[in-house]
Amino acid sequence: MINTRRSTKQIAYLATAIATNTVLGSIITFSGVPFLFLDSIGTIFISSHFKLKYGLLTAIGTHCLLSVIHGPLALPFMLVSLSIAIVSHFFKSFIHSYKKAILAGITIAIVGAFFSTPIRILLYGGFKGMQKSVSDLFFIMFNHSGFTYFSSVYFSTFIDLVGDKVISCLLITYLVNLAPLKKYIRKINW
Repeated sequence: MINTRRSTKQIAYLATAIATNTVLGSIITFSGVPFLFLDSIGTIFISSHFKLKYGLLTAIGTHCLLSVIHGPLALPFMLVSLSIAIVSHFFKSFIHSYKKAILAGITIAIVGAFFSTPIRILLYGGFKGMQKSVSDLFFIMFNHSGFTYFSSVYFSTFIDLVGDKVISCLLITYLVNLAPLKKYIRKINW
């Protein structure tokens, strides 16, 4: 009975995190807000609070659902989400400090940009994707300033990700430090 309750709670948390990633990510994508995605906030939360396998499952589930909503080109970016889950897991201690949350967000963006760069090059020729964005201007600027093609895509991708990942980590830190949630999260143990 205890294992059934525990697995039901685990499924509920994962489903909530996947839904949060998908809904927030889709709203931001459709509204066209630059430099913001919020499509990995659930993955970061789950990865930084629970075992790594749950963060990885959240990343996989999110991109399977996003591929249904936005099309199959969302699937390759699952690699980026998996890297975000792994880095977030190593920053478990960031949940209590805003300074550490900023550092975690920057580190997540550095690693995420590394995995996103080859995908952007293969699928979109280095640009962000189907919709034009401000980061495309950075790509063009870096490319015409003497940077290599790969580094131009990497730096424009990093600029695209860094604000989003820092904001995501800060939001998680803020929510986790709220008194009602702090007690509740401490009780969760899996």
